[in-house]
Amino acid sequence: MKITKILFLGLFLSLSLNAKVITTTSTKSSTGEGTGLTREDAINNAIIEAIGKMSGVSINSLKKSNTSVSTGNSGSNIQDNYSEQISKATKGRADTYEINSVEQDANGKYTANVTIFKTTTTKKYQVPGLSADNRRSITVFDSTPDAA
Repeated sequence: MKITKILFLGLFLSLSLNAKVITTTSTKSSTGEGTGLTREDAINNAIIEAIGKMSGVSINSLKKSNTSVSTGNSGSNIQDNYSEQISKATKGRADTYEINSVEQDANGKYTANVTIFKTTTTKKYQVPGLSADNRRSITVFDSTPDAA
């Protein structure tokens, strides 16, 4: 009895030692262009745009509209104020980035073009033996006639 347990345990361990972990690495890239008053602002805006292209963004918008009317002896005065504030947040991160170009125009404004890279590593356990797709199967039918 002990010998069969030891043999069974040895067989189980030898099969489990053949198991493999398959590692797959993939790299995605995206380019973005940004502008700013400084070189650093332009690069940061370009990185934000590239990450937004790759991972998506959340946009929040706040709109305000005020209308005021004042009347007097000289007539009436209508003043309409409208303001809109848009904020966006990216939903991802990048591992590295590469600055393709940074240019300054005649007004002193910078324009930057960057490429970001995101590397993803996945690990998959490969079961030893034949895969389920290649295994043979057998189907058993009852061939006895019905007693009707």
